[in-house]
Amino acid sequence: MEELCNKSSKIDLKMNLSKTKVMCNQHASKKEIKINGETIGIVDEYVYLVQLKTSNTKLMEEINRRCKMMWSSFERLHFIFKSELPMCLKRKVYNQCVLSVMMYGCET
Repeated sequence: MEELCNKSSKIDLKMNLSKTKVMCNQHASKKEIKINGETIGIVDEYVYLVQLKTSNTKLMEEINRRCKMMWSSFERLHFIFKSELPMCLKRKVYNQCVLSVMMYGCET
């Protein structure tokens, strides 16, 4: 990490150390990492590109989180689903605005 920071600074790229975190799996030991005297935080999970990344292999937390996000987007669009629009348009809104929220990143 120190070498990455040094090489990056040579080409005028700076690491945002307040946003930089470290996550280890069960095969690596957790130890304090310092760059330029600043300690990098160690986390067990983080959200990256709207997807929850965890050090364990349990996916239920991410599935539950996605379902909550889907219901939230559904509630925001309730006025469309209760309107007099034809069902084909309601279906398109549902597929593009609600299902996509739940399915985002599922292939990873």
